[in-house]
Amino acid sequence: MIEIKPLAEKQAKLDKLIEERVQKYNPQFRLDAVETVDKIKFAFKVELSELANEVGFFKYWKQSHEMDREKVLEEWADCLHFLLSVSNLKRWIPFIPTMEFGTEIEFFHVDGLFYELLQNPLDSSGQAVQAFLSLFALGLKLGYTEEDLIQAYYGKYAKNIARQKGGY
Repeated sequence: MIEIKPLAEKQAKLDKLIEERVQKYNPQFRLDAVETVDKIKFAFKVELSELANEVGFFKYWKQSHEMDREKVLEEWADCLHFLLSVSNLKRWIPFIPTMEFGTEIEFFHVDGLFYELLQNPLDSSGQAVQAFLSLFALGLKLGYTEEDLIQAYYGKYAKNIARQKGGY
């Protein structure tokens, strides 16, 4: 079972730290400004593309591709960070259900999940729900456990907090 609320609470703390740091040199900066949310959505797509590159599902020309499981997990966690940020800023978290995956995961296809996530505009809570479902399904389909995915988020969270405190 995957509960989004505790992850969203952590992400809100990180985002507040980032906002306070940026406001030191740009006092008018607001994390919830439309243009900032649009940049976060863009960052989500960039991280998703970096994840796709690490997975290499589209590299039909490359027979020797081997997935670096640690890099894939880190890129996956980056995607979750930005998806949580958008969902927090748009106040969609109360509408994101606890997720449970069972045997239906076998019906998902890695390439289809990537395409769905890339095409999702993240303009509504329903689209955010679909993005969370697809992102977690993708992680599971790639062979990670729910615990692996949650721990990857927390590990990257700690790294991002340290970066912000270090002036990243």
